[in-house]
Amino acid sequence: MNGARKDRVGAKIHHELTTLLQSGLHDPRLGFTTVTGVDLTRDMRHARVFVSILGDDATREKGMQALTSASGYLRRELAHRLNMRRTPDLEFILDLTGDRGERIDRLLQEAGLGGGMVDRGLAEGVGDDETGHDDEAGSDDEGGA
Repeated sequence: MNGARKDRVGAKIHHELTTLLQSGLHDPRLGFTTVTGVDLTRDMRHARVFVSILGDDATREKGMQALTSASGYLRRELAHRLNMRRTPDLEFILDLTGDRGERIDRLLQEAGLGGGMVDRGLAEGVGDDETGHDDEAGSDDEGGA
C-alpha cells in the first residue's frame, strides 16, 4: 500500500511542479523546462525531480541554477497544495534521455541502418492504441479456444 501512496504522491508532485513552472515561476533563466519524472524515497522525505531543459549546455546550466535557487519557494508552494505532514526536499536532476535518443537516431541515420524513429513508425502517436502499437500485432487468439 505504501508503494501505491508513494506513486500517487509522486504523480501529484509532478503535476503541481509542472503547473508552478508554467505559471508560478517567472525566472528568465528557466527557458523551456519540463518535469519528466519524480522519484520519491521510501519515507517520502526526499524527491528527485527529473527535468528536461531545451537549449544548449549553458542554457541548461542556468536553468538548473534557477531551479536550485527556487527550490525553497517550490517546496513551500507544494506544502500549500499537497496538504502533507511533511513536504519532501526537492533535488533537481537534468534528464538527458531525449538527447540520447536523438543522438542514437542521428547515428543510425548516418550509418545507413534505418531512416530514423519517425520513418520506422516508432514516433509517438503512430499506431492504433495509446501505446503506439497496432492492435493486430500479437493478437493470435480472437476469442476462441
